[in-house]
Amino acid sequence: MTWDVFISHAREDNASVALPLAKSLSESGLRVWIDEAELQLGDSLRQKIDEGLSRSAYGVVILSKAFFGKNFPKRELDGLFARQIEGRKVLLPIWHGIDQRFLVEHAPLLADLLAVSTDRGLERVALQILQVVKPNVVEPLRSKSDPKLKHESSRVKRALEQPESWIGTRIQGYEIREFIGAGGSGIVFRAYSDSTHDVAIKVLYPLKSSLQKFTSVFTRGFRALAALQHPNIARLIDLIDTTVGGKKTFALCYEYIDGENLQSWSRKLEQRQDAFRVRMRAAIELAEALKAAHETSYIDELGFQVQGVLHGDVKPANVLVSTDNQIKLLDFMLLDIQRLLDPNAVPHRLLEDDSPTPITSAMGTPGFMAPEQENKGILSIQTDVYALGVTLCYLFFPTSEDPLFRLFRSQELPSDLKMLVISMTNGSPRGRPENMTEVSASLRRIESGFEPSISSA
Repeated sequence: MTWDVFISHAREDNASVALPLAKSLSESGLRVWIDEAELQLGDSLRQKIDEGLSRSAYGVVILSKAFFGKNFPKRELDGLFARQIEGRKVLLPIWHGIDQRFLVEHAPLLADLLAVSTDRGLERVALQILQVVKPNVVEPLRSKSDPKLKHESSRVKRALEQPESWIGTRIQGYEIREFIGAGGSGIVFRAYSDSTHDVAIKVLYPLKSSLQKFTSVFTRGFRALAALQHPNIARLIDLIDTTVGGKKTFALCYEYIDGENLQSWSRKLEQRQDAFRVRMRAAIELAEALKAAHETSYIDELGFQVQGVLHGDVKPANVLVSTDNQIKLLDFMLLDIQRLLDPNAVPHRLLEDDSPTPITSAMGTPGFMAPEQENKGILSIQTDVYALGVTLCYLFFPTSEDPLFRLFRSQELPSDLKMLVISMTNGSPRGRPENMTEVSASLRRIESGFEPSISSA
């Protein structure tokens, strides 16, 4: 193959989308075919396009209303679709100013393909393309052969290897006082400042060198997380520019929560007569927190209003119950940010299963991920519904080795609650509740209809 990607687009989308996207991909190391760069005076348009199509590994198709009004872009699409049918993923659809309803009407075969929309910004589009075309972005290969990169990675690892050594140091105005834990995206400390007092600071692992240009994704992620305002969601206070081992990264500053994780807290309820009601109240608060997140809107760095913040990694370890029994959902996983982090910088001992520190998975946690998230990387409201369903099993059966299996066999819970959780963990998104509003309403109905004579979990 001569080119990594062929960009098919309507002329109307050239300046606003196609050329900036081609520039961004080229700067990230991809070989890009775009007519603006490849066509010269006197060339046969059809011949050059056929050559580009046949000698490109992937076809990026910018689907817009203008696209479907042109003949040449549609011919290019036909050529790419023919290769797609041969059995290998070739088409990488980009939606520009259209939605799935428009596609169902104009190109139903394309409506079934996972796409990324320019509404979320061209950097997100470029990042998604990079993840498909060059999933490792040649960083691991370069780090093995390039002494400079290898030395840089070693410096970063040394800085992260002993997080306890950070105690007493300062990150901007925050004094590090205690190492709390580590996970797939960063290390967490308790810190102190005169203005905010105790806070939790999550220092994210540094960026891959080849993706340093996508730092604005962190700003978008911060805007999303800062917009989350709910009593059952840990409040984000600050975004901090910092370095680890001389390499640029960011730190997220949250309110500090003194408490324990949901499963550990629930175990202590075993002998209480009101255990079921207390757990139901926790379940409702979690559903309400996720409902608020899914309905939250924020303004991204391009000025677009974006609707909804997904969690992506709901599990008992990401729910803290404070000493005054307040439920707090934390560690929302923003996939764009996770994919920028350099896996070579992560000390292996921090991520071992038997590590004494709490672990947060970078891209979701096996056992809590819906099939479409685990197998295809799809994240949606329905994947959060699934993860909450599994988490509720651990809430109601905290001492069981397999809470999900225990729930399926249980005669202890009200049948309505059991059926709700079973539907939430359905293998197909269509079999689950449509959204958290539906889940929350069902939980409230079950709570209000609970009779004390029914055994608590």
